[in-house]
Amino acid sequence: MSDERIVAFRDALRDSDPTEVVERFDRFDAAIEDQEKREAALQNVARGLVAHVAADEPANQTAQQFFRTANKAQQARLEAKFDYLLYLQGGPSAEAVAQKVDAALSATEQVETIATQLRDYSLDISLPSTLGLTGPSSIIVEAGSVVDATFTVTNVGGSSAEDIEVGLTGEENLSIEPRSIASIDPGKSVSITVTGTVDEPTESPLIVSADEASARASLEVIDENGYFERALRILDEIEEQLELLSADDDPEDDAPEDVLEGLENKIQRAQTRIADVRGEIGNRPAHALANRVQSIQQLLGAFMNQIDGLSNAHLSDRTKAVLSSDAELAIEALAAAEQKLQ
Repeated sequence: MSDERIVAFRDALRDSDPTEVVERFDRFDAAIEDQEKREAALQNVARGLVAHVAADEPANQTAQQFFRTANKAQQARLEAKFDYLLYLQGGPSAEAVAQKVDAALSATEQVETIATQLRDYSLDISLPSTLGLTGPSSIIVEAGSVVDATFTVTNVGGSSAEDIEVGLTGEENLSIEPRSIASIDPGKSVSITVTGTVDEPTESPLIVSADEASARASLEVIDENGYFERALRILDEIEEQLELLSADDDPEDDAPEDVLEGLENKIQRAQTRIADVRGEIGNRPAHALANRVQSIQQLLGAFMNQIDGLSNAHLSDRTKAVLSSDAELAIEALAAAEQKLQ
């Protein structure tokens, strides 16, 4: 069965909806990462078959086919992601990228078909257990709020996995459950949860492990300063995009220089105002700073309105979608910072 996140991304491309395409890309990217984690565990099964079965046996040949097919699928996914990035810069059409996503879907379905055969062979010859661990690669929460993340450990091998020790490396205020798993039968999965409250801003890796399998997640706990920092990072990216537009000869994006300068001026004013507010935290009343943050959001709203008002002769739909989507993310970060100040 095809991952719904990948299908939704492809359909947005086919619908020629740049805003939806940009919004769905992160979920598409996460789906690809999940698939590659599953395939990494299955590669261990394939290696076991190659090691235990003669080269002329069907099980060995299926394992070799799995390696080839998984490599092709990974290449197809990389091509889809690369063409998407080019699409944002005025490269391939949305339909051309959708075709690359279709190719990635087809290649992944071939991997899954062979993976089913691989699992059957691993059961037939009772290969050792092989654990794969999947879960979020990024966890972002506010300081003082609860972290609640779920990871999944799956036995893709040919024998039951016994007496599994579960570990957590990272933030000391977090706990993991269960700490041990009595057994996982072939083809079965068990959920592992990471919970706890982190009061102080931090940025550190979490590593969840189940015997030889592990999954890594970046944990970011942020306060109002963290939201301001995120907004500034996004505005830096918008400024870089506008600078590229000023130097670009792409006929799809031909906004007048004074228009680009006006857009860039709004972003620079927003950056300056954010820096000013950050510098006055603790020195001025919180409600006054919150009001100033609101004014920055309004400035970025004006930026979005100006983008939306430009004709397609000046900026392509995809460029408008990228700039507006980034501005919306900056506004969301500022809104969160405003709430923390109040």
